[in-house]
Amino acid sequence: MPLKTTSASPGIEPLSRVTSLWLEPSSAIRAKAIEALQVSTGYSPSIINSAIQNVFEELTRDKLIAYVQAEKIQFRSKRDATVLHIGAGNVFTSWLHGAVMTLLMGYRCWIKPSVQEPVFARLWQQSVQVIDFELAGQISIVSWNDDLLRQVNAVVAYGSDETLSVLRSKTAATTLFVGFGHKLSIAIALNESTQIDQFKTWRARAVQDCELFDLNGCLSPQVLYVEGADPGPWKSLLEGVKHAPEIRPFTSLATIVSDLAPFKDHLSAIGVAGPMSRLDAIRPQLEQLGTTRICELGQMQRPPLTWRNGGISLAEALAPLM
Repeated sequence: MPLKTTSASPGIEPLSRVTSLWLEPSSAIRAKAIEALQVSTGYSPSIINSAIQNVFEELTRDKLIAYVQAEKIQFRSKRDATVLHIGAGNVFTSWLHGAVMTLLMGYRCWIKPSVQEPVFARLWQQSVQVIDFELAGQISIVSWNDDLLRQVNAVVAYGSDETLSVLRSKTAATTLFVGFGHKLSIAIALNESTQIDQFKTWRARAVQDCELFDLNGCLSPQVLYVEGADPGPWKSLLEGVKHAPEIRPFTSLATIVSDLAPFKDHLSAIGVAGPMSRLDAIRPQLEQLGTTRICELGQMQRPPLTWRNGGISLAEALAPLM
């Protein structure tokens, strides 16, 4: 039975219709974005197409309703709070889920795109305007100025730890600040992944996670741990992949935990080739190190809307503005 919208979430219907525009392969807005983003990002059309598909597939009507219900979001009809989203330079979609959450909560949404990539935010605002002119009026694309941080009630920033530190220091103590800094993701290939009937399918899945954003995103696997003394099969499998992770052999899962210990609080996602249940023995240790998501390899770049990036629920973080 499909989920039903409640009066507490009026933004769901127009925002889901915006999503439909972007998910339509032949839509004019999507074609325009793919063409323009090649210039502003330097990424290939296939990378841009995949990034658009991944981010909007989590913003469908049913998923928005499920998110609002899971987070117990209440719409603020007065709209007297403004949330500023500061985008990252390496991942042009980084701010979108947060911006949608902001509108679902009834706040005004300001977006300060990366200097390197100012295109996507403007195109998204235009698509909202096509669907709901009033809702689009709650969105502003802003340029940086020294007063910007003093004009809003909350700042949601994506970027390097250094950038977040500077922004935090310039933000007033009375202004809510949420920062998503540098993170490291890895992949693990278990022995079961090399079984003849499955092995070749893992290449396509690995490519999906590695090639997107040229291995520069927080969800890109920088290292692939391969079980066994000989990682040769996986090296051969990934031969020719333009942006392939460093491959490290391992014989014990405990070794991975020890290897990742220096990166405590900077870990994000772990993609697994093979049965994920085998990681149950070390899952508590991985979570203590900061890992917030363990998924199948090939799904690393497709975080759900409910994912707590860095352990942070943005809906909970912004709730005090209510």
